[in-house]
Amino acid sequence: MSTVPEDNPSEVMSIIMNGGEARSAAMAAIKAAKARDFAAAATCMNNARVAVKNAQVAHNSLLSAEARGDGADFSVLLVHAENHLSNALTIIDMADQFVDTYRELTELENRLDAKK
Repeated sequence: MSTVPEDNPSEVMSIIMNGGEARSAAMAAIKAAKARDFAAAATCMNNARVAVKNAQVAHNSLLSAEARGDGADFSVLLVHAENHLSNALTIIDMADQFVDTYRELTELENRLDAKK
């Protein structure tokens, strides 16, 4: 019984690293949007999407191997990696909403200021 996908530990580490990077970039986008720096928020969101795509490529490689019957029976490290990927995807979705909300809030504030 294999406990770690021995033939492809780099894929597992890629999911962990890129998932973590994607989550961090998405959180940075929220912070930038809150500061009304929408250019930085867009850059952060782009970085998050690139990182999560890289994690998904590695994840898909592992899923394909398992579909061929070459997957690990169980791996705590792989579960950890999938947790990183799942969290990154959720935070990216949430960050999109926060950035849009801050953008709309800024537009409303600008309209109110223009009427003064």
